[in-house]
Amino acid sequence: MITPARWRTQLDRHERIADLAGEQLARILARAELSAGEAEHLCRIMEHGAQAFDTFVDTMRTATAKKPLVEHAERLQDRWADLVIEAANRLATLEGLPPIVVGQTPTGTVAAPARKKRSGNRTG
Repeated sequence: MITPARWRTQLDRHERIADLAGEQLARILARAELSAGEAEHLCRIMEHGAQAFDTFVDTMRTATAKKPLVEHAERLQDRWADLVIEAANRLATLEGLPPIVVGQTPTGTVAAPARKKRSGNRTG
C-alpha cells in the first residue's frame, strides 16, 4: 500500500512538471514565428502529458488514495486540460479557426475537446 506521504511526494513532482510545462508552453506559444506544424507538435506533447497524468490519477483511485489527495490530483488534471486547450487554441489561430471555449453553454453543458475518459465519479 502506498502511504499518503508517498502520494503527496508524487503529486508534488507531477505539479512541478505541470508548472514547467506551462511556463515553457507560454514562452513557445508567444513566439510570433511559431508555425502551425510546431503548434500541432506542442498540442501532441501537452495531450501526452495530460494522458500520462490521467493514468496516474486512475492509479490513485484504484489504490484508494485518500480523498483530499485525489481531489488535488483532479485539480492538476484540470491544469493539464488547460495546457492542452491553450496549445490547441494557438494552433486554431494559426489555421484561421475559432478558439476552443470551455464553460457554460446555453444548454448547460460544458464544451471542451475530447480527452481520454476519466474513470470514477468526479464532483466539482
